[in-house]
Amino acid sequence: MRRLFLLYLFLCFQFFHFGLHSQDLIPNKSVTGVCYAGSKTNRIFIPPPGKFLRNKDHKGGGSLTVYYSGFTAESMAAFEYAVSILESVLPEDTRTTILAYWQEIETTGVLGNSSVTGIAGGWSINAFRPFAFYPVALAEKIAGTSLNSDLQGDIIITLNSKTNWYLGTDGRIPANSGKYDLVTVILHELCHGLGFFDSMDTDNNTGWYGFNSVPSVYDTFIENINAEFLTDTLKFRNNTPALRQEMTGQKLYFQGPVIKALTGESRIKVFAPATWDDGSSISHLDETATLEPFTLMTPYIDKEEVIHDPGLYTSAILGELGWINTRIIHVPAGDTEESISQVELGVEIRSDTTYNRDKVALVYSFDDFESSDTLYMTSSNSDNKFSVVLPVTSYNRELQYFFFTEDVFKRSFHLPSMYQMFRFKSFIGGDTIKPVINHTPAEYYFETEDTIRFAAEVSDNIGIDTVFLEYRVNDNISSYAGMIADSAGFYSVILTSEMLNWAGGDSLKYRIIAKDSAGVSNITILPDSGYYSIGIEGFGSVITSYSTDFSNSESDFFFSGFNITRPIGFLKSGIHTNHPYESPEEADKSFNFIAMLRNPLKFDQSGMLIEYNDIALVEPGETGALFGTNDFYDYVVVEGSKDFGKTWQSLWDGYDARYNATWLKTYNSSVVDQNSTAVGKESMFIHHSEYITSSSGFDTGDTVLIRFRLYSDPFAHGWGWAIQELKINPLIDGIEKSFIETLKLFPNPGKGLIRLSGRSSVLSNGESVKYEVFNSSGVPLLKGLVSDGIESVINLTGYPSGLYIVVIYLDDRIRTFKYSLIE
Repeated sequence: MRRLFLLYLFLCFQFFHFGLHSQDLIPNKSVTGVCYAGSKTNRIFIPPPGKFLRNKDHKGGGSLTVYYSGFTAESMAAFEYAVSILESVLPEDTRTTILAYWQEIETTGVLGNSSVTGIAGGWSINAFRPFAFYPVALAEKIAGTSLNSDLQGDIIITLNSKTNWYLGTDGRIPANSGKYDLVTVILHELCHGLGFFDSMDTDNNTGWYGFNSVPSVYDTFIENINAEFLTDTLKFRNNTPALRQEMTGQKLYFQGPVIKALTGESRIKVFAPATWDDGSSISHLDETATLEPFTLMTPYIDKEEVIHDPGLYTSAILGELGWINTRIIHVPAGDTEESISQVELGVEIRSDTTYNRDKVALVYSFDDFESSDTLYMTSSNSDNKFSVVLPVTSYNRELQYFFFTEDVFKRSFHLPSMYQMFRFKSFIGGDTIKPVINHTPAEYYFETEDTIRFAAEVSDNIGIDTVFLEYRVNDNISSYAGMIADSAGFYSVILTSEMLNWAGGDSLKYRIIAKDSAGVSNITILPDSGYYSIGIEGFGSVITSYSTDFSNSESDFFFSGFNITRPIGFLKSGIHTNHPYESPEEADKSFNFIAMLRNPLKFDQSGMLIEYNDIALVEPGETGALFGTNDFYDYVVVEGSKDFGKTWQSLWDGYDARYNATWLKTYNSSVVDQNSTAVGKESMFIHHSEYITSSSGFDTGDTVLIRFRLYSDPFAHGWGWAIQELKINPLIDGIEKSFIETLKLFPNPGKGLIRLSGRSSVLSNGESVKYEVFNSSGVPLLKGLVSDGIESVINLTGYPSGLYIVVIYLDDRIRTFKYSLIE
């Protein structure tokens, strides 16, 4: 009992730490499986499974959707073939999305690697082993619902484009070609993504496993030669030398009831070399002990080795992990004020195998499980729906209950899976429970917003009668608006600017009131006392240019998560995020920190030049990740809006610590619990000069708001963003009047051969600088290099007559010239 209590306390901590009260995902950013190139030649051919070959269209019950990046037509065809093999053997309710990348892998000898985009706690999906983390593809299969969007993907697979591949699907690799079979490697990495991976790791002294010490489901099946499970904390404490000794002891096995039933063996030996290998140790079958037809998941794929069948061992392990699952589905009874003598409870069983129809049962209690009884359920139509009638002997009592059934492998499945601590509850009697309102107020509103939407999640044990909003501007008389529910139990209402009649400097005060449908209504008011008070932010007059050293410009900006400050060690003031900036620490949530110039700028026909110095020590994305993709984690970005903040667009691509080598090195120099503790220094500032043209989505005469935004995704964070010396000007007027250079462009007007001579004040003689030529609409036409101090020629012959803009990119500024081309 003490052990159960300690487990309860530990799980409470996990729920608090991860925020996993429901089917939430924790994002994953690490490689979970690696396939190495074997040095030998092994000419074998294991054909696809019979289930695949018997199906002429090669389609099974499962569905794997792939999004490709960088693939050739031949390599894509091989991937589709591998996918169709797996689809033929996966359960019918499989719906998995794969992000596939065809690119060079720098690590020598790696054919491919895989990762999963997220993990979910077994307790949140009612998994067979609830105290473990499940990869998202498997978690979705067990839960029976999608836990993320298709574009986020469930599995990420990267294949080394530089490998000597055999791209065919027939397995007929030419002898002595030294080629590696692409279909085989894809199948190998797909199986990793389905859950065939561990979370174990070591250093020179210690072994450990888990995500915050919670194991992956694969870990829970690993035992040593003495049949002692490595995740049994009564045998092996986590983070200990003893655990490391087991992990590198070369005698580890995968053991479970499905293994024994399907293979006839009590356990399967896994790869556990004396020298630990990340991504390979434990998450593969042993190279020498595995029989040849079943070697797909050994750590090395040899030259000319073709294995197009996952094999009995791999299939059994995947089944053990949960791909052979039994799900119990139940609609909770809920509370009631009716005086009833009985209640009917029902379940539906969905199983990938045979289950014991005589062991579908309800376990219930009316005294908080001080005592309990079991009733076996029946199926009136001999289908997969079972029910039972439970007598109710008294009023004002709480019913607690859970269900269980047993599959052909003698595995007992429960609903809820952690039934010892969490059970269904139904109170039968007078209701005194108030509705629950979940609502997050906005930080601010802009005075130009046409409509404001208020939304709240409102729930009650009996049911909701009404939800409404009470609101006022400043201290005026309150008004009221009813909130309407959608199918998911979210209530909302939209207020228009005419209803609010506010201006910059005002405040909106409101509260949400919910009444339940009990005989004697229970009422909840949020907040508990007073009102939410949200400031209404106004804008300044339209200006044509702006510059500041931030020594006296606090009122020029609207800040959310930024402020003007001069940290210790900095010589000048600037706008800074908090150091370090925050991250949500909760899956599927994010923060946006904003510094917005209150004065809109008039967009000039020549475009707009934005210059500043900055440091961005923010979490770097994956190598090669593009801005806007899931792998481009935290970022900073400069954005513009021509509709007074209703919509925003990035003025150029956002960036992170990878933008500058010093930033990246500094960020990575001190990482603790995945957060960087490295501190920014004045010497790390670099200069940014960006030219915004009409081709960027802005037209001459537009009034443009400018803001700086730091986006923070869950979990990892760093020091943050700092900006100094901001200048925003029309391109030509702002630059040509601000700087005196000896650079000259001639003849002007001219017939297209432009000569550039003279010196800039910031470069060494002969140093090359970039130039770019734009037409009068701001469309880029040419780019190249010219040498400072040496006469250079820019060739515009062949272009039509008209006005052109020549931009020279110096180290600390941009120099521009108007050039008139005449025929």
